[in-house]
Formats: sequence, C-alpha cells, structure tokens
Amino acid sequence: MTPNTVRDILNDAFAAKRDGDTYTIDPERRLVVMLEHGSGILQIPKVHALSFSEDLLVLTTDENLYYLDPGAIFGLKAGDPQLDKADTRTGFRR
Repeated sequence: MTPNTVRDILNDAFAAKRDGDTYTIDPERRLVVMLEHGSGILQIPKVHALSFSEDLLVLTTDENLYYLDPGAIFGLKAGDPQLDKADTRTGFRR
C-alpha cells in the first residue's frame, strides 16, 4: 500500500485527527496495521497514531514505537466499537 492510500483510508474510514503528518485514531476504534515481513504478514495491534515523513513511518501503540519504511504497510484492519456491544455468540441472540 502506498502512503497516500493509507492516508486516504485513515481520513475516510477512521476519521483520524490530523496534525501535520501525524494521524491520531480515536481511542474507541481499534486499528491493526499489517506489514509485509519476508514471506509472511506481521500484525501490529492497538495502533493509536501514525506519523509519516519522506522516508520514515512511525507507528505508536500502547507500549511501543515502530520505525518503518513507509511502503511496508500491506493492509489495515479496523475494529468497530459497535461490534463489542452486542453478544453475538451462538445461543445468545436477543
């Protein structure tokens, strides 16, 4: 994914707050960033902010900062806060 595509998704799907080249995700939302890693995919959960520069992408989570190549993002996975509110297990439908 190109950095511009990621920015568009953050604006459109997440309504991320933008401050310069830093996009902050609402704490109610869950964002998982998927990175290409060799022949597999590495998932980074609980991403709160993404900061873009010319040759660096910084992901901020609860516990860590990740410094990455801006083109390393394979995909984004969005969690919807409304999905957690209903108990959707089998046998518990209301």
